[in-house]
Amino acid sequence: MAKDEILDGEVVERESLPTLVPQDALTEFGNPMRGIARASQIADALGEIVRAKNLSVKIQGREHLKIEGWMTLGAMCGVVAASAWTKPDENGYAARTEVIRLATGEVISAAESRCDFTEQLQRRDGTLYDRWDRNEPHSCMSMAQTRSASKALAQVLRWIPGLAGFSGTPAEEMPRERNVTPAAPPTPRPDPVS
Repeated sequence: MAKDEILDGEVVERESLPTLVPQDALTEFGNPMRGIARASQIADALGEIVRAKNLSVKIQGREHLKIEGWMTLGAMCGVVAASAWTKPDENGYAARTEVIRLATGEVISAAESRCDFTEQLQRRDGTLYDRWDRNEPHSCMSMAQTRSASKALAQVLRWIPGLAGFSGTPAEEMPRERNVTPAAPPTPRPDPVS
């Protein structure tokens, strides 16, 4: 629906953006189908944005939203993820994020997650390496916050990416594959003929 707003003595019609917090969807205006229709519109718009801006990653054959995709969806639904706390320990960091409804300031979801210095990734050649440098703890701390934010948003929003064809599991929650097949060595180029 459009609202009228007075700017410099003119009446300007302003389109209101549909916002929807998932728990409201099924009862919006007392009509569950209307709520599902609105959620489907948000899912379609989300799909366009995520694909155009590369806000997802393919893991184990499925597309998973990255944190930027979850934050975009949160904004579309009138919620924001806010870090509540981050705590260091001898192994890394733990973080808690709360999802806040912008219209009321109400906390509607929260999640905790961690990032440990001992996490390893596997190179294409099969060797393992430490993902986080203990000398630069801010990157491990930041990942703990990122993981808790995507998890907190997913707890209330994950069904909407599903409507758009994405997995409801955030990319940051997906385990990294340990048994990666090493890439084939590049084929040598033939020498140019002189």
